[in-house]
Parts: sequence; C-alpha cells; structure tokens
Amino acid sequence: MGIQEAEKTSVAVYSLERIWGAHLSQRELEVGRLLVSGRSTQEIAAALFISENTVKTHLRNLYRKTRTRSRVELYRALMEAASAPARIGTVAEDLPAEFQRIFADLHQDQAEGMNATVVLLHLEFFQSGLATRVPGTILTDLLATSIRSRDHLLPWRDDLYLLLLPGSDRTAAVEVADRLVRKVQRWAQRKRLMMRAAVGAAAIAEGAGTAPSVVQLAVQRLRHVDYID
Repeated sequence: MGIQEAEKTSVAVYSLERIWGAHLSQRELEVGRLLVSGRSTQEIAAALFISENTVKTHLRNLYRKTRTRSRVELYRALMEAASAPARIGTVAEDLPAEFQRIFADLHQDQAEGMNATVVLLHLEFFQSGLATRVPGTILTDLLATSIRSRDHLLPWRDDLYLLLLPGSDRTAAVEVADRLVRKVQRWAQRKRLMMRAAVGAAAIAEGAGTAPSVVQLAVQRLRHVDYID
C-alpha cells in the first residue's frame, strides 16, 4: 500500500470510528476497520480468528447500521464525511442579509441581546452511502412549528442553518437545537435517509460585536450529534 492509499485508509477508519463507532459493536467496528483497509472477507476472518460466515454476519450488520450496501458505498460515505469540515470553511462569510439584520437589531437591544444565542446546525443526508441534498426550505418549514415566534431559523449555505434565539443562553439554545435535530432525524428515517448532524453555539455577547465573529465561534464549536436509530 502506497503512502497516499495509507493516508486515505487512515481517514476512512477515523471517520468510521468518529461517526458510527458508538452504534457498532466492538466486533463490527473491528471488521469495519479491516474492511475499509482493503482486507478481503477471508483475510478479515484470519486476522480476527473467526469464520468467514461470522464475518459476513458482521458485515450485514455494519451495512445495515451505516445504511450502505457494499464496501465501495461505505468507503465513499466515510471519505465524504471526512471532507465535511473543509466545506464549512474557517471564516463565516456571506451570511444571509436577513440574519445580519436580525443580529444587528438584537445587538442594539441590550435587554434581548444580552442572552441571545446563535446556533449553527450542520445537517447532512446520505442515501445508499452517497451524499444527497435536501432543499433548505423543506427543513425550515418542517421546524417552523417547533420554535418560538421570536426565534429565527435561516438556511445559510451548503448543509448549514443558522438559528438565532433571543433571550436564550447557550445551554438553553443547545437544548432547543437538540430537539430540532431529533425531529429532523425522525423525518429522515421516514424518508429512508441517513443523517449526520453537528451543532455549535455562541452567545452574541461572546463575539467581537459583529455577526461574522459570533458565527465563527459557533463554527469552531461544532460537535457531532450521535445518530439515533
């Protein structure tokens, strides 16, 4: 195996452990590591001292839980997942005009802005191991009834959504975001989609007085939310 192939394998294994590790048995995880490393069923069986039929059983469970159908689909899904942070970028740019307007109003209103929090939602969807786009309006319409009338949920770019919560500290805001993510997960399951989510939050008071500075803090705090079967 060349250096480039070894690096790709390392990335795929890391993604498997980070994203789906909590949902796999120890043996399924071991089989998965060897699978994405390029080992055959026979080689996996020999390495783990188990029968090939047992390996096949673990592979079926692995594919079912990751909602993929083959080694190729699984590997592709893992590599796409690993590239997600790069797609977000390191600088909060091109924020929606509506978001910046609401942010400015809250920043001027000390009573509301003091405890206002911005939450960044990164929602990705996969079908048969491949990334699939869900129009932002579908999700904002889905979640419109789950937030207060004074809260604001806006699509940003790619798979990113901005949630602005007046009068909510970071703890309360993350709880709201968690509830929204769970609702989207249930919707995704009905649509037979695999969903991966990350949440990051920053209070308006934490930033340097600008919308980009607060959103950038939220980007830096993005943490993966475990997928719920």
